[in-house]
This record gives sequence, C-alpha cells and structure tokens, in this order.
Amino acid sequence: MLRLYQRVQALQAQVLEAAEDSSDLDLLNRLTLRTSARNQLLGRIVSITRQGHNDQVRLQLAGEVFIEAQVTHDSTLRLELENGTEVVALIKAGWLELHADNSEETNGNNCLIGRIDNVTDAEDGPSEVRITLPGGQTLCAMATPEHLHAQQLKSGATVQARFAASLVLLGIPM
Repeated sequence: MLRLYQRVQALQAQVLEAAEDSSDLDLLNRLTLRTSARNQLLGRIVSITRQGHNDQVRLQLAGEVFIEAQVTHDSTLRLELENGTEVVALIKAGWLELHADNSEETNGNNCLIGRIDNVTDAEDGPSEVRITLPGGQTLCAMATPEHLHAQQLKSGATVQARFAASLVLLGIPM
C-alpha cells in the first residue's frame, strides 16, 4: 500500500511539472470544445458513401434510430471516419423543422419521430420544443407558436423533426 501511495505521489509531481508549461495547457484547452448546438446525439457510423467531393455518412443512434450527415471527403479522412466509429452529431435547434406525425416525409431529409415533452413559449420569439426520441435521446427545436398551432403540436403529441444531412456536423471524442 505504501508503494502505491509513493507511486501516485510521483505521478502527481510529474503531472504538475508538465502542467507548468502553459503552452501545453493552452493546446489542451483548444482541443476540448463546448458548442452552442443544443442537439448533441451520440451515434455510431454504419456506412459511408462517396458522392463526389462529399461523403454521405449514415449513423445509428440509440433505439435503432438512423440519421445521415453529409461531410466533405477531406473531413472523413481528417477525422478518420469509418464504419463502427463513435461520433457525436451536432444539430442546432433552429435547423429542425417540426411537422405533425401524419405529414408526408420529404425525400432527402432526415426525419426523426419523437414525442413532445415540453413547449416553452417566449414573449418575443419562437417557442422552445423539447422532444424525446425512441432511444431516449432528447432534441430541442425552435418553432413559432403559430406554426405549432397550425400543425397541432403540443406536449404529448407525436412529431416529426426534419433536417437536411448537410446541417449535421460530426465530432469525434478526443
């Protein structure tokens, strides 16, 4: 037990010594990232299809839910994306279009079906809509009260959240 304690102390001293170089800390801070994207969905790549300069990346989310992202082929190479890679899909709340569950799906767009958990109205802007997907992940969308009323979307309703593959940003854990 004493040897383990001494080893931990030695490792701690090495870490503190290395941390004194502020350029290393600055680099580490740049490598970690917080984003303004409200929707951060964890998924795994199931296929990558080359389309000219772009790649169509198909992701499987929790609960057998699938979405597609369009990234440049250079991004696929730089991020070392391949089947089985775990990624985070980032989608801004304002990029989601909400439609009633019985609406006809639009070809070429992702369409996630979920249940509206909460609608929070704002006095001077769009309402915030919280949606739970079948796998338990949560989406946040923005929609005007008029749009929500016209589509008959309220808490408890089933909703389609649509967005283009080109609006999905992919990130990988460091």
